[in-house]
Amino acid sequence: MRGSGLWFCLLLFIANSLQYESPRLWPLPQTVSMSASDVYYISQSNFEFEVVGTSSEILSGAFERYYNILFSSGSGSVEGLRELTALRVTVEDMDQQFIQFQTDESYHLVINDTVSTLSAKTIFGAMHGLETFSQLVRFQSLPEAEIDDFPRFPWRGLLIDTSRHYQTLDTIKKSIRGLSYDKMNVLHWHMSDGQSFPFESLVYPNLTKGAYAPEFTYSREDVLEIISYANSYGVRVVVEFDMPSHAGPSWGKGYPFLTMNCSRIFLGCNIPTNRFTDGCNDYPFDATNEKVYEFLDKFIEEVSQVFPDNFLHMGGDEVQTACWETPHVLQWMNSHNMTNFNQLEEYFLQRVQVFAERNQKLIVNWEEVFTSGFSLVPGTIIEVWKDSTTLNEVAKAGYGALLAYNWYL
Repeated sequence: MRGSGLWFCLLLFIANSLQYESPRLWPLPQTVSMSASDVYYISQSNFEFEVVGTSSEILSGAFERYYNILFSSGSGSVEGLRELTALRVTVEDMDQQFIQFQTDESYHLVINDTVSTLSAKTIFGAMHGLETFSQLVRFQSLPEAEIDDFPRFPWRGLLIDTSRHYQTLDTIKKSIRGLSYDKMNVLHWHMSDGQSFPFESLVYPNLTKGAYAPEFTYSREDVLEIISYANSYGVRVVVEFDMPSHAGPSWGKGYPFLTMNCSRIFLGCNIPTNRFTDGCNDYPFDATNEKVYEFLDKFIEEVSQVFPDNFLHMGGDEVQTACWETPHVLQWMNSHNMTNFNQLEEYFLQRVQVFAERNQKLIVNWEEVFTSGFSLVPGTIIEVWKDSTTLNEVAKAGYGALLAYNWYL
């Protein structure tokens, strides 16, 4: 009889293990209602996504992508379950084909019939709804549910640094896919730094002389491919060209007049092991040379045409002002009634801000431009990377703030 007791315990364990568990959603939507007692199943032969009205290439691509995800695992038991044959998708504004800051990303998902519904204002909201739908499905079964969702923050991003660490297109695309699956919407592309300059400029082709090697560059076609790929996943590409510091020696390899020579400040840079350290790669632009501004005016115009996002990240952090302590800079400052390097830095930033505005770009800067008390153009967003105190001060001053301290997110 002791054996029958063992069998009873085993059968009880099996029965409990087969009970349906509601899926866990990430990130948690704003409002969620699920019924684990009302469960549907989908079959690869019958299920389809339906569009109300005209579809788009981006939405069709998302359908194909999520169809493959839904049926990537084996199916469970469907006994006693109703079959869900279609998810009917309605997009209010199918004309918005490019995601921008504050694009409506909300959606409403209802699973309550054999043909269930997903509605959104834009295709980018619909894609978030498809991601949630895919998370509801486990072994081709899913619960009855109603979900209303919209992002708490309009800017949810990840920074990649392709200057200090060159990344292949496939690696960048993998990051984009990961952002999409987490419903994040910004790829902050820190394109260049003092270590290398991988961006291929058609206006100034010698800039890539500052790359690690000719094969470690991004052509115009490469960049456009990444932008298009990111947009198809609902991800914006915000490029950063840091200035006035973090410019040399890379920018100056092809155009020596652009950057200061700081070898007298950072000793030991000729030692191979120091070649790529930050100290040997934080040379600022020559902020007193008018040719530098003529150069950056044309360069920012080119960049603005390549990157369609409304924002341009212009850096502004960690300026090594000691590099400006040279006779020709000090003489120029004296003739312009400047008594300290903060004034020179602010002069530089105000000059290049005009170039961005002229190309209808809003500006993102690192927190140093705020903590230094510089005059900033309206609409500037400050990215805070040090502590929460500065974040609070930025918000109180009325600027948009990006939280990036502890992690570059």
